Amino acid sequence: MIVDAARVTKPPEGDFMLHALDLSDTARALGNERVTNVVALGAFSALSTACRPDSLEQSVRTGTPKRFMDLNLEALDKGARMALAAAG
Repeated sequence: MIVDAARVTKPPEGDFMLHALDLSDTARALGNERVTNVVALGAFSALSTACRPDSLEQSVRTGTPKRFMDLNLEALDKGARMALAAAG
């Protein structure tokens, strides 16, 4: 389970791996908190096998307006890197 460390003060407990990541803080550092979901998507893709990172990147490239492309691709990358660093 992935949660935003800044927003989820009491994460659920259970028989699963919990990753409390600085999702919204990372998005703010990129200049737009609205990309928090893309940061989270990058983290999810790095921690799971649900979708290949290159497929996800292609989806962002084809589904994002040009003026937001670089921001969204950077958010995706930052989320993946953060998750991999936290997972060790």
